[in-house]
Amino acid sequence: MKGLQAIPSHFELVRTYNILQEQKLTEKNLLDCFQWVRFDPRLGEILVQKISNEWKSLNPFMIYQELQNKIWPSVMGVLMDFAECKITQKDKKYFKAWKMCVLHKLPKLDYQQFYIGLSAFAGKKVSSQIDHSNKIFKKWNFYGTHLMFNKEQMQSRQPVLQKSFLSKTQRLNLLNQWISKSKKEFSVSDYLAILPIPVSRRVAEMDLQKHPQLKRHGFTRGRSYSVRKFS
Repeated sequence: MKGLQAIPSHFELVRTYNILQEQKLTEKNLLDCFQWVRFDPRLGEILVQKISNEWKSLNPFMIYQELQNKIWPSVMGVLMDFAECKITQKDKKYFKAWKMCVLHKLPKLDYQQFYIGLSAFAGKKVSSQIDHSNKIFKKWNFYGTHLMFNKEQMQSRQPVLQKSFLSKTQRLNLLNQWISKSKKEFSVSDYLAILPIPVSRRVAEMDLQKHPQLKRHGFTRGRSYSVRKFS
């Protein structure tokens, strides 16, 4: 797998956060940092928010032209598709036309993990992400489960975002299927990892605490759960 010449440092990421939060998004700023989201989910959340708010001021042909020289151009496809989830219905068709210009015949990589260095190689979490990848990542030949919306945005009541949520019934169906096969204790993080569309940690905790078949062990973030044994 080809990679970037240099991985962004913590200082570079913080500086980029500040630039993006204090200034309007420009074609140059977007193109300079969009590939870094593979190392930092938070940067992805910021860029998705900026794109969804400011796409009308960006030249799609300039972005398209510069993408031809990038190592991971399909990362832009992931960002654009997540941004589209936040576009109002009124602007949706215009955004799709704009996006089509940016992503025209964009090459895809061979299938691989989207995020780099965030999970142990061949670890349990990686396996779970492959099995439960979000359809946006899979469309661009990536494996990943983390939605690029921050907690406040995911709790928003905008109808366009609600379509990206799992209902309580859907979550509990997935949980019931999972615990019917699980023989070991598991954590809130383990439960979050099986959901194809992420929810907040608080919602996941409430699902587990209220489930009649689960027994709670420990306290706070170290808490785990197991299936009750009924005699």
